[in-house]
Amino acid sequence: MAVGPDTVRAELAEARLRGLEAAQLSLGRRLGGQQSELDRLRSLVSTLQSELLAAQQELARLREEQAHLAVDELVASIAGAIDRGAAAFTGRALTSARAEIKALLAIAGGEAGLLLAPPATASPGQLSTVSIELRPVPPDAADAALASGLAAVRAAILELQTALENRDVAGAAFAAASALAASPPAVADLAAALQPLVRALGVPEVADAAGSLGAPPSPRRLTDLAAALRAAAARA
Repeated sequence: MAVGPDTVRAELAEARLRGLEAAQLSLGRRLGGQQSELDRLRSLVSTLQSELLAAQQELARLREEQAHLAVDELVASIAGAIDRGAAAFTGRALTSARAEIKALLAIAGGEAGLLLAPPATASPGQLSTVSIELRPVPPDAADAALASGLAAVRAAILELQTALENRDVAGAAFAAASALAASPPAVADLAAALQPLVRALGVPEVADAAGSLGAPPSPRRLTDLAAALRAAAARA
């Protein structure tokens, strides 16, 4: 049976329709896959944004904690820095040091402290000023007198050692004086350390002065002992 032109055109149109339907189906599948990928990417971006926000908040908290400094810690830190700087001086002395720190006064853990932040963080009117002035502590009068008395005793022992040198009859006393001169005892150990010298010398005045030192010895007793030792050296 012969096929007319209309039939051919109809078949061609039907074939084109099926092709368009297949293309539409394929395009829908691709678009559906792309939509799923787009949704996944949107979800990932949202998660990352949440994590970034949490990280920024934690970083801000840590910076605030690190910036908070107790006043006593600040003073101790500055005093330590000044001590280290003064120790590097040669032939000079640091008589005083002064520092002024401007910072925000804050309360953390119930204690006042300073918030060390960039200058633009607060206006000058909001900043507190911490002034620190360090001066040497004057020596205690009693300690100075005790040190002076002990120095006088050590100087007298050196005089006695020099006076007894090269004297055969004073060998034991010279050895005892040399031991004291080479390793001067602390003031608390002086009375016990003097006993070998006292026995070797056999000088009543030195024995009496050493026996009355007391514990701890007074500056006056040390001065009396130094005088007795110098007198023994002069008679040697």
